[in-house]
Amino acid sequence: MTRAFAARMIGAGMVATLACAACSPSPYPTGTPKALQREMKVHLGADGKAKPDAPRGLSLCYSEAFNTPQEVLAEARLLCQNGEVTFYDTDVLWTPCSLLQPSRASFICTPRLEAGDDTSAVQ
Repeated sequence: MTRAFAARMIGAGMVATLACAACSPSPYPTGTPKALQREMKVHLGADGKAKPDAPRGLSLCYSEAFNTPQEVLAEARLLCQNGEVTFYDTDVLWTPCSLLQPSRASFICTPRLEAGDDTSAVQ
């Protein structure tokens, strides 16, 4: 191996490392696990559709190397649109997430009732 070839390989490795460190991907939504989907079916109406005030499941793919738990929770709150977010579970194996972000965090998003809304969750 010549010195020029070795220098090129080292340079390419450094550029690839910097490129991966610079992109630092943020958490993104993905499909919810089957167990959470089964739990959310309890909140379906007689017609099989979700009620407007029913809680829903939401999941995010993230990387423990790039993302902090606070970032994942902040993204879940953003996707829940001012609803209440409750942590459900996290998993790594057999998720629909990418190799760069292999972990999946799942949450239950419960919509908040508006101040003028006269429908009550307790009847």
